Amino acid sequence: METRIKDVVSSLGTGFDDLRMIGINGMGGGGKTTLARVVFDQISFQFKGKSFVENVREVSNASLLGLKSLQKQVLRDVLNDKGIRVSSVYDGKHMIKRMVHDKRVLVVLDDVDNVDQLEELVGDPNWFKPGSRIIITTRDEQVLVSHSVQYAFGRDIPIQGYEKLTREVVRYASGLLLTLRVLSSFLCGRNELEWIDAVKRLQMIPLTETLKKLELSYIGLEEDYKEIFLDVACILKGRTKEVTIKVLESCGFHARNGLRVLEQKSLITISNYNLCVGMHDHIEEMGRNIVRRMYSDKPYKHSRLWISDESKIYWLTICFMVTSFGLQGTKATRCIKFYNGKLNPHIIIKGLRKMKELRFISMDMGDHLQCWEFNTMISPEIPKALRYLDLKHYSFSSLPKTFQADNLITLEMVDCKILQLWEGGERK
Repeated sequence: METRIKDVVSSLGTGFDDLRMIGINGMGGGGKTTLARVVFDQISFQFKGKSFVENVREVSNASLLGLKSLQKQVLRDVLNDKGIRVSSVYDGKHMIKRMVHDKRVLVVLDDVDNVDQLEELVGDPNWFKPGSRIIITTRDEQVLVSHSVQYAFGRDIPIQGYEKLTREVVRYASGLLLTLRVLSSFLCGRNELEWIDAVKRLQMIPLTETLKKLELSYIGLEEDYKEIFLDVACILKGRTKEVTIKVLESCGFHARNGLRVLEQKSLITISNYNLCVGMHDHIEEMGRNIVRRMYSDKPYKHSRLWISDESKIYWLTICFMVTSFGLQGTKATRCIKFYNGKLNPHIIIKGLRKMKELRFISMDMGDHLQCWEFNTMISPEIPKALRYLDLKHYSFSSLPKTFQADNLITLEMVDCKILQLWEGGERK
């Protein structure tokens, strides 16, 4: 410990009139906090203001008010004023910058696990008077590397040779600044092979940090609006506003107010051109991730099942699910969307009787064989809860005579050859 103390004190160079931020990185239980505390006690008398902030990770992650309380601690300690109030994280950040810049200070941030914590608590070097020292302890070396930059590469233009990779990352961010900032922090300091690996991984696995932050808007929704949001993310994105409202109202939701709330919270968009309901790709992925995550190892319990061209991974998951489980136990499933004939309706329909809460089905029948299987099996299997049935490319001229859906509100049949619904019915 004595040797380590001397190394840190030497690196701090308290006799020099510059600003230094020193990181202490290592595994949990390795003595980082003890080392920082001893150094703090030894040199703090040399500074006009000082603050030792413990448990940054735990406090900031415990609640939305965590970072604000840490900012308040820094201000109260450094200014020796217990009456300071901080109204918001944004306010706290600017208060530190404004009120501390003329003081030579020593600040220790212990157990940092996210670059955002550094940006809100110690920000840029110009926040502090020359001669100030900042000590940061963390288990994640990347936090220390990334805080030296605000944007990718720490410069205005990409490093030579990284231009193509940069374009791929920017394309993945799809205009979402939050995603770009998280990616910038993650990729900073990594070599070309690590960049290539990261870009490939992004195509397969959601960017966790971005999704967690985007999810804050979802968490604040009322329960019925959460259900509407998940229906849009998994099933209804791309449909017109009126069709979306019709589907949601058929399922018992107050759809107009719900969509308005989601739009106000920037969770969805309504196109001025064609009035279609849209959603940023990362917000869509966040919603789908919420559904998957509820039973990550039991996909047959997911509340919504979807297969389309853009979700090949989930398609494989569902194929495995229905092959292994025959859709047994899917009592929680509320919505199903299968397009392009990727899954045999025989398998799906066989499991319908288990889906007691199923309220929405959208299926592309694909070919005559699948339509035949649908006709021969669907009648006794329709769940009583079903409110909306959407069939595409249905090749028969009518539905089976025994077709029963007592609580069905909407039947949508697009690009179908139907002439009458069933015996005694008319085409509509």
